[in-house]
Amino acid sequence: YNMINFLSSYETYHLVRINDKRLGLLYWFLFTIISFYIFGFVIFVNKGYLEYDTPSGVVSLHLKKPADLIINASNSTHYCMDAEELEADSDASDPHPRNMCKIWDTHDMVYGESVMGSMSLTTRVVEIDRVRICEEDALLCESGVYKETSTRDFFIAGVEDMQLAIEHTMQASKFMAEGKPSAAMDEDEDGHTEEVFSESSRHMKGKLYSSDNKVLLYFHRFQRDIIPIGTLLRAAGASLDEYTDKLHFRQHKHRTLRARGMVLFITLNYQNTVDSWIG
Repeated sequence: YNMINFLSSYETYHLVRINDKRLGLLYWFLFTIISFYIFGFVIFVNKGYLEYDTPSGVVSLHLKKPADLIINASNSTHYCMDAEELEADSDASDPHPRNMCKIWDTHDMVYGESVMGSMSLTTRVVEIDRVRICEEDALLCESGVYKETSTRDFFIAGVEDMQLAIEHTMQASKFMAEGKPSAAMDEDEDGHTEEVFSESSRHMKGKLYSSDNKVLLYFHRFQRDIIPIGTLLRAAGASLDEYTDKLHFRQHKHRTLRARGMVLFITLNYQNTVDSWIG
């Protein structure tokens, strides 16, 4: 071949048509399934035509008491008992062990300082009084350093009736850095609108879903997201009267979550698309 023949040459392929009904039906069946998956499921159902960004932000938690709440620490509450009942009670098989109860303020209920996005809420308290039995300048302490003189064990009344106030702010960091156009619009004092990639919870609407995907609570704009502790437990499908899963405490009288504690995770999901196939 010379250079002219080489540059003017080209390749082509044979086209073969197979007349077979079974192969033809299989071809169109697979073609339909793949087309439906790509255009129906990936593009429309999963909104594959949209670009997503994982938001980041901060969360602030505050425990508050409802203004009209009357806390009852008497034995009429199913987990509370008085001193006489406590002395007479020795049944470790009680399905919902009771204890003495005290009323605490919300500031006392929150144990330690609230780390950003987390809070430790007190449901049971054990107070121990001790005296020193070993002198500070002693060279040997055979019986220990301290001796317990008295112990007080009680539940905190009304924990489930308290409310958790949640303030949270988010931003789409990736879109902000790339200068992407935003679907969210904000209006300033002069009535002008601008695209925003960050927002606080007071400017968003929301819902609280249970573990079985039922809506338990609606959140509205221009106010904090306030959730009763009892509603949070119900959303998680949990109760403070349930038994702990710690094997060490299963035969103990105080083996409920109210006595032993639990960890409850709250997940915040942000979405600025409409709930329809058009996005």
